[in-house]
Amino acid sequence: MDLYEHQARELFKEHGIVVPRAEVTDSPERAREIARALGGRAVVKAQVKTGGRGKAGGVRLAADPAEAEQAARRILGMDIKGHTVDTVMLAEPCAIEREFYVSYVLDRASGGFLAVASAEGGTEIEEVAARRPEAVARIPVDPVAGVHTATAVRIADAAGLPPQTVDTLVRLWKVLVREDALLVEVNPLVRTVEGRIVALDGKVTLDDNARFRQSRWGDERPAPDDSLEARAGAKGLNYVKLDGEVGVIGNGAGLVMSTLDVVAGCGARPANFLDIGGGASARVMADGLSVVLSDPDVKSVLVNVFGGITACDAVADGIVRALDEGPADQAARRTPRRQQRRPRPGPPRRTRAPPGRTGHHHGRRRPPCRPTRHRGTHRRIRRQDDMAIYLTKESKVLVQGMTGAEGMKHTRRMLAAGTDVVGGVNPRKAGRTVDFDDRAVPVFGSVREGVERMGADVTVVFVPPAFAKAAVAEACDAGIGLAVVITEGIPVHDSVAFTAHARTRGTRVIGPNCPGLITPGQSNAGIIPPDITKPGRIGLVSKSGTLTYQLMYELRDIGFSTCVGIGGDPVVGTSHIDCLAAFQDDPDTELIVLIGEIGGDAEERAAAYIREHVTKPVVGYIAGFTAPEGRTMGHAGAIVSGSSGTARAKQEALEAAGVRVGSTPTETARHVLAVLDGTAHDGAGHDGTARDCAAHDGTARDGARA
Repeated sequence: MDLYEHQARELFKEHGIVVPRAEVTDSPERAREIARALGGRAVVKAQVKTGGRGKAGGVRLAADPAEAEQAARRILGMDIKGHTVDTVMLAEPCAIEREFYVSYVLDRASGGFLAVASAEGGTEIEEVAARRPEAVARIPVDPVAGVHTATAVRIADAAGLPPQTVDTLVRLWKVLVREDALLVEVNPLVRTVEGRIVALDGKVTLDDNARFRQSRWGDERPAPDDSLEARAGAKGLNYVKLDGEVGVIGNGAGLVMSTLDVVAGCGARPANFLDIGGGASARVMADGLSVVLSDPDVKSVLVNVFGGITACDAVADGIVRALDEGPADQAARRTPRRQQRRPRPGPPRRTRAPPGRTGHHHGRRRPPCRPTRHRGTHRRIRRQDDMAIYLTKESKVLVQGMTGAEGMKHTRRMLAAGTDVVGGVNPRKAGRTVDFDDRAVPVFGSVREGVERMGADVTVVFVPPAFAKAAVAEACDAGIGLAVVITEGIPVHDSVAFTAHARTRGTRVIGPNCPGLITPGQSNAGIIPPDITKPGRIGLVSKSGTLTYQLMYELRDIGFSTCVGIGGDPVVGTSHIDCLAAFQDDPDTELIVLIGEIGGDAEERAAAYIREHVTKPVVGYIAGFTAPEGRTMGHAGAIVSGSSGTARAKQEALEAAGVRVGSTPTETARHVLAVLDGTAHDGAGHDGTARDCAAHDGTARDGARA
């Protein structure tokens, strides 16, 4: 959530940063009165959440109250980069001697924060960096130590800032941490002719995931309106309004972004992004369809749901409910009776029995886990016959939050997939045993107890966002080697903290906000449906959960060594590069599939790594070509800012590294088949293009749909 400039200045003021006197209004007449109270002269500034106000005429210096009223009248109602100016801020002018730039910004590449500073403030920092990159200092900040005086001195020295700015740099860091901000920026930070350091203009971006502990943020939100996005938000739906005529509903941000791209690729225009999420109920589906059908621009609706985590019968029930409950204008747009679809001519589609459940003891009850004493952390030697990355049949898995609804549901699925779940963790229910069909699983009071008594070396985290940081830290301190964090909605500052802590303890974190990972036929740690694929020779790494499932299903006849869903949040514990390196070293992996999406530069960095270090063929897919700039598309990290993080830039980087990039998940599967069969352009799949491939005897089929 971006704040308006006047809101950012109020935060700065609360933390002791000097700002000029100012007041906000939506009335030209009131602007005259404010200017008079400020001493006559005033700077009149448009309040919009975008840059470039000065170039657009949205910032004017008024010499007297009459000019202030005239300036406000000109600015109010102005359009600046698609933002209508509803209010203006009048601030007292300063006598400026020098202008600087300072900010703290989330650095997705390192999983921490950067201090960015320059002695050349007053203009957009991107322009300075492009013209004179040496004029912009970028200093990594230790998220544990933070910014104290010594660190602030180092930042100021690196950027050529005067010593008087050190106190402001320390206070600005406090704004970032205490307000759960992802960005705090002052441009310009000025030294006046009197020698004061003053923040003239500020920008702050807050982390919506931290709302549960930042109750006063309610005052920062715009007043409720009757827009479709406001109505969807009131129902807890992840909805973004777009400009087209085809409504799109799906489960999972990656799958919905992919569906938008497919709609656009067919010559239509998507009308919205709507992710009902994994495990959505009929009520959620009905609410979502009701919002989409309320859009007068919508002429048709495409529902694309991948079964497994979401029950497709519940989705169908929700569709019927929405149509039955809809208002008259929706009912009039319904087709009263649907004709049955005629079968297409040609050979019948092949069918196949679902793969059996590996490791499931049919017809007899598996004995309960019997705790045994281990000294310290359990360590195992990985045998050559069960090679995979990160997770094998010998992994001993704890589930933190097992006794909750989601924990129970997915523990049952993990057990059915053959996972050796040795215990759950819940201090309030320690000592109990939970029965899961053919297995009784003990509940421990701490992760350390599960490690010492059962030799656990993997944990799957299902705890609520407010407790996730403590849960992961506990697992790291107990000596767990792999922590799979399923929880979504974790504040970014918490993710930065526990991933940094994990690195110091030697724990690999996968996630947060991820589906986990599966080594088919051996073990499943997370929520990935285990019965949609089989063991094979493809390694898969993906930001998106549902796109992970779709590619697994599309390539189920080939199978996978390991599939890793790393998560789509801005900060994750395991990167594409980590998985690429592991798959490169895994003798059972012959080909790697990389799935990315808009936001950040992880895919570009992965492309550079592939070029230098990966000799195995890589096939890629990027979701989000139709995503509008500045809008978060489901995942907290899925956002395009200017030219940064676009799907096109990621595709071009991967293709330049020799990766075949599919335009749809199905085409991506065809590329994989062509490479494995040796029918790709150069026999290895590294021809630097995303060419269409002929369908491969029906084995790259579309995934199951509602």
